[in-house]
Amino acid sequence: TKMGVAVLKTIVPLLQSRLQSDDEATRRGVCLGLREVMRSTSRKRLAEYMPELISAVRDALCDEAEVVRSAAGEAFQTLHSIVQQDAIDAIVPALVGKLAKAGGAHAGDVKDGEVVVDSELVLGGIQQILKSHSRLVLPFLIPMLS
Repeated sequence: TKMGVAVLKTIVPLLQSRLQSDDEATRRGVCLGLREVMRSTSRKRLAEYMPELISAVRDALCDEAEVVRSAAGEAFQTLHSIVQQDAIDAIVPALVGKLAKAGGAHAGDVKDGEVVVDSELVLGGIQQILKSHSRLVLPFLIPMLS
């Protein structure tokens, strides 16, 4: 069965907030939960929560823990299966932007109103996407990096 609106109104913000947990198992669980929410909800219903889902997946892809980044990669795969190229368009340029901001700055610094993420973590997130979608992402990614 598909997830109802009332459940989505509760679960999406809850998952988003738990992504800030200090516990890596919790953050990994959030990614797995996001994946299941996306699998269990109609595209029409998900459309209303797409900005939050994209933001959560994008942030989790840059997590300090490899297991969280890996789970975020799985969530990205599910997101891509639902919205196709829109998932790449919404996440890859943002990760490349984070990579550019990391140049010459230290993780945790604030640059242009955004907290700088360690470039190694951003690269780890891009790597997770490339694991499953390299054919689709590389032609998009290479011009952005050159």
